[in-house]
Amino acid sequence: MSQRHLDRLTAVDAGFLHEEDRGPAHMQIGGLVLLDGPLPAVEDVRRSLDTRLLNLPRYRQRLLPTPLGLARPVWADDPAFDIGQHVLLRRLPAPGTFDQLLELTGELMSQRLGRGRSMWQLDLVDGLEGGRSAIVARTHHSLVDGVGGTCSQRCSTSSRLRLNPRPLPPRPGPSQRRRRGRIPRRSLC
Repeated sequence: MSQRHLDRLTAVDAGFLHEEDRGPAHMQIGGLVLLDGPLPAVEDVRRSLDTRLLNLPRYRQRLLPTPLGLARPVWADDPAFDIGQHVLLRRLPAPGTFDQLLELTGELMSQRLGRGRSMWQLDLVDGLEGGRSAIVARTHHSLVDGVGGTCSQRCSTSSRLRLNPRPLPPRPGPSQRRRRGRIPRRSLC
């Protein structure tokens, strides 16, 4: 499925947001990756991922609500997108045990991803005993589905990926009229 500017959030994905608003469960998908060595430089990771995200436009978009919440939100390019807000460095305190890593992972997974920006985050974790490191990845369920998540993971990690050669400027957000969308009259009664 293509990822376009101003796509309306699907009903299922809107349901994920609604359920998250109603209760303590966070509708995010997460993973923990253990690395046998130290992390690459954070700026190198950010630069590489920022380039790869040109092929995954949804990861540079955020949700814009509709006036009065009368229709599902739309995906719009985030003109203030900053890879530094999504790729963060964390350091485990000494001795950096596996249990400490699991505690940090649980803490991160218990935090809701903010909706004011694209709903994903990578936490690069340094200081794991034995010279190892880790990555904690979180993505909101509304951003990916099973197939899309697999494609996104492949696109962000493949060394044989053909990259979009130049960044596209963010497109303007929708007008109020466009955000309203088509609302059946009976839904207002």
